[in-house]
Amino acid sequence: MLNNGIVAVGDISNQTISTDIKNSSKIKYHTFLEMLAFDSSKSTEAIENTINLKGAFKTPTSITPHAPYSLSKELLKDLTKYCKRGDNKISIHNQENDEENNLYRYKEGPFMDFFKELKIDTDRFKAQSKNSIQTMIPFLPDNQNILLVHNTYTSLKDIYFTKRFNRKLHWCFCPSSNLYIENRFPTFEFFKYTNYPITLGTDSLASNQKLCILTEMKLIQKNFEDVSFEELLKWATINGAKFLGFQNELGSIVNGKTPGLNLITNIKYGRLTDKSAVRKLI
Repeated sequence: MLNNGIVAVGDISNQTISTDIKNSSKIKYHTFLEMLAFDSSKSTEAIENTINLKGAFKTPTSITPHAPYSLSKELLKDLTKYCKRGDNKISIHNQENDEENNLYRYKEGPFMDFFKELKIDTDRFKAQSKNSIQTMIPFLPDNQNILLVHNTYTSLKDIYFTKRFNRKLHWCFCPSSNLYIENRFPTFEFFKYTNYPITLGTDSLASNQKLCILTEMKLIQKNFEDVSFEELLKWATINGAKFLGFQNELGSIVNGKTPGLNLITNIKYGRLTDKSAVRKLI
């Protein structure tokens, strides 16, 4: 990531194995400590166990749900109570696959088979007759930055539904990962006019061949002509810095900041090309 010009990372973790490298890294980290508790009776235990992990990190952390298919309303309610204590940024994998929506709409599909295999109690879960994001949004705290990651199967109706609630939402797209997992992109034009900031990510090497934000920018620009380089640059820099709370030192070239400086080559007519590359200068 250093070689690819990355200076800050929001990282998902449910263990403490990454603490040493984060403490010594030149990269600035915020770690989202992930909770999984689809069984509503496990929500309090999940939050308590995750809070206990925070003490192992010297870099910034917050506790967060994993994804709609691994949380309950009780977990979100308990999280909202916890968020009243102070800053606790949230990152949630959202609508990465359409089976997540089927689970919430009809209480059926592969996730139900998965829960049965793991002996997870689903009796308290009721079909909602609406997509996962529409079910989840009302229970999220209104005083925290919330990052919705992937959004591959987020519909225009879903997006309009989110506007009914006063939430500090941010979209995050990981296009290389989306192609790897579902062989499709989110519908980017749906998100450009929501007034919610857009950011870029890579997911991880589990679903990506390299951790390079420029690669994600190139993939979007190649496939979506109406997304400009100037927009992509904001998605890749200042928007992410603001979400993570790093905007006073990173994200833009301003007197007093130390953001790092990258040279992006082979730009043609103001757009990235297949030959565009990044070289870290500072």
